[in-house]
Amino acid sequence: MGNQNGHEGTGDQSAATGGLGFKLSVMARAVRISFDERARGSGLTRAQWRTLAVVKLSEGATQSRIARLLEVGEMTAGRAIDRLCEMGLLERRTDPQDRRANRVYLGADAAPLLSRLDNLSRLEEARMLTGLSRDEQKQLHGLLDRVLGNLRSPWTDQSDK
Repeated sequence: MGNQNGHEGTGDQSAATGGLGFKLSVMARAVRISFDERARGSGLTRAQWRTLAVVKLSEGATQSRIARLLEVGEMTAGRAIDRLCEMGLLERRTDPQDRRANRVYLGADAAPLLSRLDNLSRLEEARMLTGLSRDEQKQLHGLLDRVLGNLRSPWTDQSDK
């Protein structure tokens, strides 16, 4: 039975276990697990499909830039890129301005797999938003964008005001 705040339990939940950050973390994990289950037949690991997605959004980026976007070390990103190159899903090309550097591009075999992963993403999003009207979905996206904007802005301590 829910309390007047809409939470299950006694109503004295701490922010660590019932707050927005905790809920977002639990939701993100649930989304990853569900997507992993659907994408299992693709033959890719989560790290590999995340790498593919980042390259799709930042085609021509350096391995260093891809690692930053993935929030992993350069060696970790390099191993994922190596494997995806072996699979024909990515390719490295020498940077014309700096022959010591390589840029990473989608390979010829990436398009069908990316299309499949895009479809899976759309199915997952539809599942997440089941029961919400179009207006509620737009409102949710708008609110999440505002929260994200807050998180990206410089933090100031408002506790003494």
